[in-house]
Amino acid sequence: MTAVPMATSRLQFHTDPGEFLAAAGDHLAADPVISTVVAGFAHRRSAQQADGIAQPDRDWWLVVRDESGAVVGAGMRTAPFAPYPPFLLPMPDEAAVALACTLHERGEEVLAINGALPVVELCAAELTRLGGGRVQVSQHTRLHELGELVRPEPAPGCLVAATEDDVDLATEWFGAFMGDADEQAGRPRGPARTRRPSVRSCCAGSVPGGCGSGSTRKGSRCT
Repeated sequence: MTAVPMATSRLQFHTDPGEFLAAAGDHLAADPVISTVVAGFAHRRSAQQADGIAQPDRDWWLVVRDESGAVVGAGMRTAPFAPYPPFLLPMPDEAAVALACTLHERGEEVLAINGALPVVELCAAELTRLGGGRVQVSQHTRLHELGELVRPEPAPGCLVAATEDDVDLATEWFGAFMGDADEQAGRPRGPARTRRPSVRSCCAGSVPGGCGSGSTRKGSRCT
């Protein structure tokens, strides 16, 4: 674990998802809807680690604490697809800006960020202030709450595990899904606004997401 002190908050970086859940589990559980992506992925990675599956060295998990030590924010950088965008949950404005400064000082290239607003906007803006570039929204995302479940008629056949032979079909389905999502959101139907899965991630069931992106370049100092 690496701790970064701030004026009123502290950033704690973890490389172990189990340690992250031990530190931030109660905070995530307090708002399970907002925290669903981070909490779900942390539990999945923790289970993989317990099964002996190695985790990428680039991954980190973030816990934000206030002056009293209480957890007031969280995030992660665990995306399996380039440009490996961090996913940030709500946290104090100061923490979002300090995170950008810390990533810049560590030399981490951040070309996209996903997560909650306004945290993503603040972090992206500070990254581009430090490193240059500009911030551009790639895609807005939202969570939906299920009311009454109406089960659809079952489709014929049965589930099978996808293989590399199914990549073309899975890619076609992914593109159709993104087009339908465009229409549902009131956007013109067009090319997917997020990166399509690679052969490996498609066959493994990974689905990339997008919210905002900011191109940066190194060279500025954090002030």
